[in-house]
Amino acid sequence: MTLTGQDNGEKLWERCKTIINSVAEEVLGIVGPARKGMWFDDECKVTTEDKNKAYRKMQQGYGSRSLIEECKEKRIKENTIHKRKKKEWMNVELENMELLRLQHECRKFYKAIDMARKQFKPRIHICRNEDGLLKNNEQEIFDRWVKHFDKILNRRKDNERINFTTTNNNQMPKRKTQDTTAHNRTQQHTTGHNRT
Repeated sequence: MTLTGQDNGEKLWERCKTIINSVAEEVLGIVGPARKGMWFDDECKVTTEDKNKAYRKMQQGYGSRSLIEECKEKRIKENTIHKRKKKEWMNVELENMELLRLQHECRKFYKAIDMARKQFKPRIHICRNEDGLLKNNEQEIFDRWVKHFDKILNRRKDNERINFTTTNNNQMPKRKTQDTTAHNRTQQHTTGHNRT
């Protein structure tokens, strides 16, 4: 296969990339990120969905007394199941930490303690636009980053023009600087202050 330009190079790279990705998927499989809160299982999911359905039903029914009571009961049931599951999970984690301590696995022990102490923090995607206003829409954030990096990476050469002067054709060009004395001091490793 002969390459006759950038387009062919791009096509070749895309082909190699798809082959590598497909073989890696077949051999290794797809592994998602490890979840910290393993206590949230199918039972928790079902009760949360029931509570959400009751809440939506209550909002559509203009808040009648029976719908409000049903929603309140579902919320209480959801909270009790979540607390119970989380407590069971935490007890298992504590037993695992105790086992690590008894086996003198200090690094794993302290890492497990740190993971247990950290609270859940949802990922927040916020970015400031050119005017300084906060944006939380994913597409707006993406567009802002594109503009930012485009501005950084594709600066106009007119703004970055450096003035050079040469004394002879044989010498390297010297850069004109605003403060030649500061430049000379840095070359001589002095600050200009008297040392006593």
